[in-house]
Amino acid sequence: MTPPKERHRADREWGAGATRLADSDGEQAETLHWLKTSIACHYITEEEYIMLSKKCSEIGRMLGKMISEPDKWCQHQDKRKINPNFNSQLSNKSG
Repeated sequence: MTPPKERHRADREWGAGATRLADSDGEQAETLHWLKTSIACHYITEEEYIMLSKKCSEIGRMLGKMISEPDKWCQHQDKRKINPNFNSQLSNKSG
């Protein structure tokens, strides 16, 4: 999980979508740590470790690419710009 100070910075710079990406990247790094712990404690086989760590690293690379290009992946779309009748549709649904 992203610490509050870093989360605030990420929210300010990229928006909430990128903050979620950063949180996901942290979770991926933690998963890799626990895979290393699992192999060291003989909870999983070496083959399982290799397969899972490769997948985990691949996910980390994908998240890293997404984090490095936040504008491409975390675009904020104002629904009022997409649909000018958005606000009136909301009021019609609530009434």
